[in-house]
Amino acid sequence: MRLQFFAFSKYIKSGFNSKSLCHQTFPGWFHDASNPDAHKWGCYHAEKETTGGEVVEHEMLDTEQTLSLLEVPYQPEHELVEEVNSREGGKWKAKVYPEFLSKSLRELHEMGGRSLTQPYKALHNNRPDPRTAEEAAVFLQEVAEPDVTKLPKHFDWRDVDGQNYINPVLNQGSCGSCYAHASMDAMASRVRILTKNRVKPEYSINNILQCSEYSQGCAGGYGYLVGKYAQDFGLKTKASKGETQCGTEADVAARAKDYYYVGGFYGGSNWKSMMHELHERGPVVVGFATSGWIYHYESGVFLDETLRDEMRDVPTQHVNKWQHTDHAVIIVGWGEDDKLGKYWIVKNSWGTNWGEKGYFRIERGVNAQVIESKPVGFVAEVGAKPQVEDLYFKASVKAYNVARRSAASAAMANKEQEEQSDAMSDVLLQMTQPLTDLTES
Repeated sequence: MRLQFFAFSKYIKSGFNSKSLCHQTFPGWFHDASNPDAHKWGCYHAEKETTGGEVVEHEMLDTEQTLSLLEVPYQPEHELVEEVNSREGGKWKAKVYPEFLSKSLRELHEMGGRSLTQPYKALHNNRPDPRTAEEAAVFLQEVAEPDVTKLPKHFDWRDVDGQNYINPVLNQGSCGSCYAHASMDAMASRVRILTKNRVKPEYSINNILQCSEYSQGCAGGYGYLVGKYAQDFGLKTKASKGETQCGTEADVAARAKDYYYVGGFYGGSNWKSMMHELHERGPVVVGFATSGWIYHYESGVFLDETLRDEMRDVPTQHVNKWQHTDHAVIIVGWGEDDKLGKYWIVKNSWGTNWGEKGYFRIERGVNAQVIESKPVGFVAEVGAKPQVEDLYFKASVKAYNVARRSAASAAMANKEQEEQSDAMSDVLLQMTQPLTDLTES
């Protein structure tokens, strides 16, 4: 029996400071990897045997002070909007949204992801790509990647051969539930693609918020761990009788056969592997670093304004004291334009009045706002029973077997060549033997 283990890494909080105990875990769970429904779950905790790098100190936000600043009402960023809209040949347009005027900064930040992101955790501060525009243009292109030259220049799951495979845009409100919205959107779309639109589910976001032990409700979570929840416990449909019944199999409508980071591991992706995954299997969940700019997006192709500000001698001044959050959305397609360049088509969860009817476009291929850093995919399965598989494990086994056969063939060829060489040496030796004897006599 192969077991699957999961636990959160251990940490200690003291006031506004945090200490990561990288060599230990909190108590976690394990179960039969092939059948999470089997009553063979158990608890465990783990500790690293080797030494080195066990404790990392983190400088935390002064949460109390920051939260007090965020309780102030949002002020319209008219100068920011004017600066964006006055750019010569600008790729995107900005506006002030009237519905935001009644919100506090805290409410807007919660729309943008988790309530607050500690600096050491922020995607923005953990960019795996270089920090210059020139180097960013070749982000991770040295690693193995799929051939995308045969993919179309424009692709959108809202219109594939006249069929729409994307559910309507929702509004998450002031709840840090973007990860649940994005994950349920991606799962629903992949089921629609799998069933050729015969099944058009609306999976329960409330069930994720109330029942998942792997997430933090309205305080945030991760698409990858929603995939784990979908595999271990299943998804329920919106307004079903068992929607808010936690820990039961009542009304389970779908499972995740597999959940994974595109590329096979965290940070193993790039824009080409994302295009391949998106085209072959459906929309992907992505995280990106939000800032004050995105709340004012109206249309066009959004740029990496955070990186742009970092590279300027005089950064843009904001009226509001924006803090970075990590927001989850889904990519549904891509396109390119002579003026706007290459871009992703992204579905948000801020309602249809925001952006391009609830969607936005953002630069593709340069990891803008780190949107290409950790895409997540699911293998969806309709029904209550789990059918567990491991997509990348199967691929790695296949690659290993191909490499092993290739190595065996090469070894056999070398052996045959050596045998032929030895045989030729024997023939030559026999041919020269009489001459040697004659010379010696």
